[in-house]
Amino acid sequence: MNLKRSLQLYKILEPYLPEDLDLEPFDFISIIVHNIRESENYTDYIKALEFLSGMPKVELIRMGTMELFELFAEGLTQIQIIKLAEYCRNIGLNNA
Repeated sequence: MNLKRSLQLYKILEPYLPEDLDLEPFDFISIIVHNIRESENYTDYIKALEFLSGMPKVELIRMGTMELFELFAEGLTQIQIIKLAEYCRNIGLNNA
């Protein structure tokens, strides 16, 4: 994923990211999912999945919950979401 797309993904997920960047990746990602569920803004979850997977919304909606979580977790792990969050916060993109 290029920097432009990574920054777009960050802007989608930023409201759901934990403050603590010292968490293990699985814990960090689990908190993101929890925060999205609490907000009930599943549109952002689907948008993020579209970015991460390259799959259209129609296909994603047909998938099971666990399959979506695995896709989400694998995608965020591959793009190193914690490092992306740290980078974006360091350059002042948080809450911008």
